[in-house]
Amino acid sequence: MGRHNDHYVSCGILFLDSNNDSGLHMIGLRRDFRGLGLGKAMTAHLLHHAVKNKSEEIHLVASKLGAPIYHKLGFQNRGYLKSYTI
Repeated sequence: MGRHNDHYVSCGILFLDSNNDSGLHMIGLRRDFRGLGLGKAMTAHLLHHAVKNKSEEIHLVASKLGAPIYHKLGFQNRGYLKSYTI
């Protein structure tokens, strides 16, 4: 959970798998706090811990809104996921 001026405004999860690869998940930011660099700060925080864990691979799935942020941080698109509803 990320705080800004005594408000919880962002979140993110770092998952470390048995291959020592990291996944960044559920990175989010309250709509009314966008444009302040807080999503980037949360992503950088998670990346710091992934590197600290000595992960050789770090993965995430980006939304259309988040993709430009992750691209600026050096992530590359390796494909697309399909979503299905049952």
